[in-house]
Formats: sequence, structure tokens, C-alpha cells
Amino acid sequence: MSKFSKLIVVALLTFIVGSLAVVSWIYFHRWIHPPTVGKITRWDKIAFRDIDRATSSVGVQRLRDTALAPGEIEVRIWRESGSPQLEGLLISRWGPLTSARLIQVLHGFPLSNTVIREIPEPVSGWDVFWEKLTQQGLLTLPNFPEESCENTGRLDGGRYVVEVLQDHVYRNYTYGEEDAVCLESKHLDAIRDIVGQEFPSDGKCTANEWLECTSLRLERQKRQAE
Repeated sequence: MSKFSKLIVVALLTFIVGSLAVVSWIYFHRWIHPPTVGKITRWDKIAFRDIDRATSSVGVQRLRDTALAPGEIEVRIWRESGSPQLEGLLISRWGPLTSARLIQVLHGFPLSNTVIREIPEPVSGWDVFWEKLTQQGLLTLPNFPEESCENTGRLDGGRYVVEVLQDHVYRNYTYGEEDAVCLESKHLDAIRDIVGQEFPSDGKCTANEWLECTSLRLERQKRQAE
């Protein structure tokens, strides 16, 4: 091998090693450092008072403090509806791998009433389920919607709080449940029903539980529309 060829090989190896070092540093840096906090709801302090208590009680880290693997997405959909006081669906997606957990505050606080459980694969499969959610704007709904939603997140009715961690950026937004004048709220109502239909529960509907009461609520709405 000529001296010139050896120099080319050394240069190529140096370039490859350097590129790998840079990529590794970026991945490692993003893995161990918490995400950048982007746009958050103006109701952030009020909305997360109970959410943070619930996650802490079952050993789940706040999403805004969580460092995900590159390419991983986590979404948390919280629903406050009176009783149970709070329910949250935690969805983690990394390539073709998807999993979900459900947090329920069964009868209000104290924290001993908070439980977390893994939930099985949805009826339509993870890919179809995820597509249904994203088609409703789960990842893209705005933080500050149209003027008709100005008072969304009110404390005297049901509401949704959605957290999104994607590309190392955290954001959240909130809307009232079944808010007749808020377009964005209708998307969250649809997401609520999709979740309930994809994860049917054999449990008894005793109040307004998310999974347990979806079929009854949809049947009632159908009768009212006839």
C-alpha cells in the first residue's frame, strides 16, 4: 500500500470515529438530560397539582422531567371527571414498540387510593390505535385555541390534560370535556371514546370511569340521537 493510500485510510478512519463520537455524544446527552419545556397551558399549575400527586404516589416520574430514548414518544392523556377524580392513560411508543398504562385515583385522594396497571393491546392493534389518535390531532392540537375555548380547563366541569414528549421537547394542553362551543374539545371527546372502545373493560361502571363506562355512554348518546 502506497503512502498516499495509507493517508486516505487513516483520514477515513478518523472521520468515521469522529462522526460516531459526535452521534454518541448527542444520543447520550439527550438520554440523560431532561427535555426542553415548550409551550404549556396557562392552567399548568392548577392542572398538575393533582396529576403530580398521582404520578408520585405510584412511582412514575413527571413527564417534563423524563429523558426518553432518541425516537421515543410518550403521551399522557389525563381525564378529570369527578369520580374517579382523575384517570390517566400513559402511552409510550418507540418505533413499532408501544405500551400503555392506566393510572386511576379511585375515590379521590389520599394517595393510597391511586393505582397503576398495564393494559393489554388495543382491539385494533397498536399501529391502528395510534393512527386513530393522531388523526384526531393528539400530537398537534394547539395550546391556545380559538377564542371559544378561552375558559377551557375550568374547575367546575370535566376536563382533559394532555402531555406530549417528542423529539426531546415537552408540551401540554388542556380542554374542557364535552364543551359544545370548542372545536378542539370535540377532538379530545373523540379520543376519549376511541380509548374506551379499544380497551373494553369487564369492570362495573359505578360512576363515570373511563374504560368501564364508555359503552354505556355511547349507547345513551345513540338513543338520544334517535
